[in-house]
Amino acid sequence: DTVHVCSFYPQVIMNQQRQCTIGLSSDMILYDCVGYIALSMYSVCMYADPYVRAQYRDTHGDNSPNVAINDVFFALNGILLTLVPLLQMAYYDGAKQTPTRGCMYTVVSIAIITTAYLILVLTNVFDSEMFTFYYWVYSLAFVKLGVTILKYIPQIYLNFLRRSTEGWNITQILLDLMGGLFSALQLGGGMSSVHITSY
Repeated sequence: DTVHVCSFYPQVIMNQQRQCTIGLSSDMILYDCVGYIALSMYSVCMYADPYVRAQYRDTHGDNSPNVAINDVFFALNGILLTLVPLLQMAYYDGAKQTPTRGCMYTVVSIAIITTAYLILVLTNVFDSEMFTFYYWVYSLAFVKLGVTILKYIPQIYLNFLRRSTEGWNITQILLDLMGGLFSALQLGGGMSSVHITSY
């Protein structure tokens, strides 16, 4: 998590030093912000909501969700440090750095679908376990996953069009990759220890 947290800062600092955000994809940052909003709601509910935690235990063999306070902090920090580059874009470059229509349609669609799902859950329209608050919270993890898969495509395309990576801090992606690798190794280690101690 520490590596992931650090990954946000090089780009913010670079934007401040250049007084410019040209070369950084506004679509990528907006997708990232949406992803961290979803992750924050998921993390807060999995960490602090007794109903969600009880439902998780019921569906996962009495195991509690593996969400700690540092996960909540990381997700909330992610929202803040994706909002800052968006504000930098508006301040330094204005209309030159507005998200594309495709990005805006995608973000609005995500917001509409997740809100509609929540309304169906809260109004008890369907008598199904798939339409419970727990499953709505769980769906937020898939929003984050989908956005994570999608978010770098606009930046790659922008780099291709410009034939340059100027304006995009490569340190961010390197730290992001390292953080993801360490998280996967930690998860693998945790799964191994569970597997060993269960015998």
